[in-house]
Amino acid sequence: PGIPADALVLGADTLVTLDGVVFGKPRDLAEARSMLARLQGRTHQVYTAVCLIRGGREELFAERSAVTFRRLDARQIDAYFALVDPLDKAGAYGAQEHGDKIIARVAGSWTNVMGLPMETLAQRLAAHGLHVRGFLAGDRQRIPSGSPWESIVGYSRAVRAGNLIFVAGTTASDETGAAQHPGDAAAQTRYALAKIARALRTAGASMRDVVRTRLFVTDISQWEAIGRAHGEAFADIRPASTMVEVKALIDPALLVEIEADAVVED
Repeated sequence: PGIPADALVLGADTLVTLDGVVFGKPRDLAEARSMLARLQGRTHQVYTAVCLIRGGREELFAERSAVTFRRLDARQIDAYFALVDPLDKAGAYGAQEHGDKIIARVAGSWTNVMGLPMETLAQRLAAHGLHVRGFLAGDRQRIPSGSPWESIVGYSRAVRAGNLIFVAGTTASDETGAAQHPGDAAAQTRYALAKIARALRTAGASMRDVVRTRLFVTDISQWEAIGRAHGEAFADIRPASTMVEVKALIDPALLVEIEADAVVED
């Protein structure tokens, strides 16, 4: 009652499965810890079912993604729970909330793991005359960095155009612009890559979609430490990569700047 006859109604629900067992929302923290302990180091499946109703007609579809967790010990699980509330999440985790701390890789749609497969949904909604910006060919989605310099310099942390994503030069600076891990090139590399991973997730992608990286370093003698940190993120992805020495970055405390290009396949 009260809903226009031509209104489009959307409903969706997500579940997590491993070895045929369905992981719903945990009843308490003990069950949440048990869930992550069972998922750690394993690849599980995430399914989201979507229903569109318009004019009395139903359209149903589902999306599946494979999620591989990092190997986690009890301390790391508790540290993750200190950042997020696991009790309102199927499987006791949320990909969009510090997912990089527990997820090693995602095969398939990242937005599906977040709870709504936007790439497929955008196509279905387009058939109803509704356009979801940033998820169809020809769209341009801008992911902000949060820096006040964005509007002055004229840049974005990342830009998605169709199935291509370009991540701008990213350093180990926090939201205030302060350099993190001074003097530690490897730690700065990890910090910058974590920022890149978050930008990719916002764009509906993951690190597995990266096809090229470029690393600009102020001291090439640190190449091995930087390279090993890069390898931790891309060991089995192996994008095309370039590392070059530059005279300086915008802040002398910054030792590494990284760009990344990604292609999101259907």
